[in-house]
Amino acid sequence: MEEDLELSLLSLFKNNWNLTGDLHKDKIFFHRKMRKIEEVLTQPNIIIRESVDVNAWDKQGMAECLASIVVRTAIQALGTADQEVEATKQLKKSIRSEVYRILREATLPSGWEWAHITRRINADNFDTIQPALLGEDLYVTIAYQRSG
Repeated sequence: MEEDLELSLLSLFKNNWNLTGDLHKDKIFFHRKMRKIEEVLTQPNIIIRESVDVNAWDKQGMAECLASIVVRTAIQALGTADQEVEATKQLKKSIRSEVYRILREATLPSGWEWAHITRRINADNFDTIQPALLGEDLYVTIAYQRSG
């Protein structure tokens, strides 16, 4: 059976999340959602958006693969005042740092050789949603082995 990389990555984040306070794992909504977030969020989100095999080759009977998974972080600004937006930007930065930490320090699922963030794109929305929706798309590349 094919490994569900998205679900494995989501579990990796949930099981290794160490932030406290407003960013405690019980206050984060970890999920998979393919459509764009447009509604007002009541809690910070970690969203696994998609998985695409970007490269595969044969290595002694095992298919060695690279997959790219988009991890979107999203957090509603605490309000519309500059001070509230700046405080939310700090929460966004803490979320990003935690994602990086987990990929660097946690024990990866069986068959995964490594997982790194290879691209980061700002996804802040100050135009259509008030208070603003702050977030990022973090492209995680995973090297893993898939049996024939």
